[in-house]
Amino acid sequence: MTVELFPEVRISLDELRALQVKRLRDTLHQAYEGQAPYRAKCQAVGVHPDDFKNMDDLRRFPFTSKDDLRDAYPFGMLAIPREQCVRLHASSGTTGRSTVVGYSARDIETWSDLMARSLYAGGARPGDIIHNAFGYGLFTGGLGAHYGAEPWTENMRAEIERRLGIDAADIYGLSEVMGPGVACEFVETKDGPTVWEDHFYPEIVDPDSGAPAADGQPGELVFTTLTKEAMPVVRYRTRDLTRLLPGSVTAMRRMAKITGRSDDMLIVRGVNLFPSQVEEQILRDPALSGHYMIELSRTGALDDLLVRVEARGALDGEATRRAAAELSRRLKGMCGLSAAVDVAKPGTIERSLGKAKRVIDKRPRT
Repeated sequence: MTVELFPEVRISLDELRALQVKRLRDTLHQAYEGQAPYRAKCQAVGVHPDDFKNMDDLRRFPFTSKDDLRDAYPFGMLAIPREQCVRLHASSGTTGRSTVVGYSARDIETWSDLMARSLYAGGARPGDIIHNAFGYGLFTGGLGAHYGAEPWTENMRAEIERRLGIDAADIYGLSEVMGPGVACEFVETKDGPTVWEDHFYPEIVDPDSGAPAADGQPGELVFTTLTKEAMPVVRYRTRDLTRLLPGSVTAMRRMAKITGRSDDMLIVRGVNLFPSQVEEQILRDPALSGHYMIELSRTGALDDLLVRVEARGALDGEATRRAAAELSRRLKGMCGLSAAVDVAKPGTIERSLGKAKRVIDKRPRT
């Protein structure tokens, strides 16, 4: 297990909390002194890093959001001189101005250690053969690793494991906080990613009010970096919706399955609905594939919900009608919404080149 190769994860809960307090204090000073935008936010609410005495004091400090990174474009959130950064990552800026994240040499070393820890937790061992399926064309440059991910349901995990004959472990990360390797599942338990709390302090808050959620309650995941040097972030709002669970393999807490993003949530006839919930019901039927689209429209004052999903193979008319009716019934039982279901032939739903596009909302804007 990872606890054998990486002894730092064997830390006791008391030792972990003491380490977090020390590192949080350092991070707050680093952000306040090195990042003018965050210092201004602290001054606006009358709080200073010296006010941090214990964990409860963290909630007095302002959040950091994606908009803060956009407003500080390109280098306003760096806490070290730009020339001391050895790597810069920029987002595509598909929803606004691009965001830039900087890494120092020590950050890259920390990230490498966390990825090694995560890979080992996920089952990788010395001597394993890696299948690198990327097509390089004529380029033979020394690229050491590739990162990319999409959310999955437990049914999707089971399908991947069945088809490929592998153990699939969940990993979590985001570039604003570090990258992949913020949390990873232990392959022996597969009970949710363990947050590497010696490097990242997690909170759960109400996505609307920002108030702390009670222990074990769902809400928006928030992270404060504890060891990041070039661009520390304090109380960064991820928009991911989950809850924190007690540690199972280590004292470090686990993340429950992410139900969606606060900015991806659909409101249909007053009901909160996430695409992941629809996918979960689709994949319960072996006749249906994971390629689907949710279409929203409006007739009069009422929202209409249409789920288009590809069949896994050729289905006759009766089998198609039966699969559609069964999915509609499961969706009704899951969220209380009546949905029209269209079971389409394989390959007929448009594929996304980037992040999977699952929703077409045709409702008029009010």
